[in-house]
Amino acid sequence: MTIQEILKELEVHTGKFPRQALREAMNDPGQMVPELLRILKEAGEDTQSLLEKPEYMAHIYAMYLLAQFRESEAYSLLIDFFSTAGNVSVEVTGDIVVGLLQGPTKTTSSPGRRPPARADHPG
Repeated sequence: MTIQEILKELEVHTGKFPRQALREAMNDPGQMVPELLRILKEAGEDTQSLLEKPEYMAHIYAMYLLAQFRESEAYSLLIDFFSTAGNVSVEVTGDIVVGLLQGPTKTTSSPGRRPPARADHPG
């Protein structure tokens, strides 16, 4: 897949998890990081418009992938994103990111609970 094909797969929620696109993205951080930083920056500059596009997911995948790559340039963009007025940033990321920002809890490590799906895991 090309970078543009990967980004297209990650852009909107289609009801299908974009496993292949995420695998491809994780295999080429050098090419992906600049695009992911751009997505996160643009999302932070206009969080209000994200409310009008509930199916848009690129900013969520960008956050996850940048964290996976341990990309330090993402830190200031994340701070900017979550420092917007009101709760817009939380509304456009939902429970997914709220859980991540709170850190691990007992329920995420309880025996018998399945860990979240990972793109690099076949199951």
